[in-house]
Amino acid sequence: MKKKLSDGTSVHSFQTLLSEMSTIVCNDARVPAVPEIPSFTIITTPNEVQRKALELVRLKQLSKRRQK
Repeated sequence: MKKKLSDGTSVHSFQTLLSEMSTIVCNDARVPAVPEIPSFTIITTPNEVQRKALELVRLKQLSKRRQK
């Protein structure tokens, strides 16, 4: 039986959360047919678990800044 949070989502270990987060990637892209267009960055869209984890990290960072 998998453990669930109060919102019904599965609980992750640190290892499974890292594995989940590792699928977010940052790609540098360019259009070879139009060389005058500069390269640009594409970041994959986080899924719901990734979004929640990133939001918690941001909240923690804000909390640390306020404590200083």
